Amino acid sequence: MTVHTHHQAITGLMDILKAEKILLQSGRAQDSVSLIEDKMNAMQAFEAAFEAQPQNTISIQQRRGIQAIFDMAKENSAHFEAIRNGLSNAITRLETLHGSAYVGSYNHDGGKVPFSGATGQYQNKV
Repeated sequence: MTVHTHHQAITGLMDILKAEKILLQSGRAQDSVSLIEDKMNAMQAFEAAFEAQPQNTISIQQRRGIQAIFDMAKENSAHFEAIRNGLSNAITRLETLHGSAYVGSYNHDGGKVPFSGATGQYQNKV
């Protein structure tokens, strides 16, 4: 593999991770699914570019690129986790709101009359 191929592998994967980050930060996590095939292809190209190269021959520039990929992937993972936690918290809040909601009516003294205790005789507001 040539230095050019290594550079292409690094920049290709970085470009996909940058696109993924933009989608995650703009609240479009579901759209990031469309990047999966391109991301897998970029990861395979990255692995192929470096698999035969002895570790002690990787240049400083290549090491920086690899570190940048690692950092971006870690950051994107944190964005995914934050989105997952946000959705989980929203679901919990909705369940709590529903669980504490009162469904029924009120009598003239302001007391609660659940629908199960309604007799069909409704009083008008005076």
